[in-house]
Amino acid sequence: MTDALDFLSDIPPSFSFHPQPFEPPKNDGIIIKSTRPIWHYGLKAYLNERNITLETANKYCKEVHYSRKGNHYFGIGLRNDSGGWELRNRYYKNSSSPKDITYFSNGCMQLVVTEGLFDFLTVTNFRHENMSFLILNSISFLKRAMKFIERFKHIELYLDNDKAGTEATEWLIQNHRGCIDKSYLYKDYKDINEMWKGRNGRNGR
Repeated sequence: MTDALDFLSDIPPSFSFHPQPFEPPKNDGIIIKSTRPIWHYGLKAYLNERNITLETANKYCKEVHYSRKGNHYFGIGLRNDSGGWELRNRYYKNSSSPKDITYFSNGCMQLVVTEGLFDFLTVTNFRHENMSFLILNSISFLKRAMKFIERFKHIELYLDNDKAGTEATEWLIQNHRGCIDKSYLYKDYKDINEMWKGRNGRNGR
């Protein structure tokens, strides 16, 4: 994996990208019932499919049990800065209100920015020392995230290889000269977790 993690300094050309203004999400009807360390067999199997260790996931996430419209669910949860949860399991991708970014500060001048939960957990496998982390949880939070990004001199971007992710990367590079695009590490994949699974012979969603 050394070759894939041979960090380069080239910054690709950028063009104008205008994120949409933030709009508070409507009530999603999700009621959080309980949280605990991840232990359910199904969630452990899901982490294995995504090639994320239980130890890594439990550093940042919880097993969250919740209800919606009278039905009970559970998933891997990452809490955001406003107290809401990003919720994932093999079958569902949900989030509870209020929706927001998730920021982990380690008191350093280097920041990693990812779009989602599993991108973040993947990057922690090889970029964890002296790094702070910002998980957008939605591209729509890009401008909101700038108040954190502007505090750092060195920002590594691991956004998705789709139109929205590419435009967001280019917009950030235009607006902060310390931003560096790392998507070349997984240029043949949708995102860095897809690459992480593929390089380690994993299959899964």
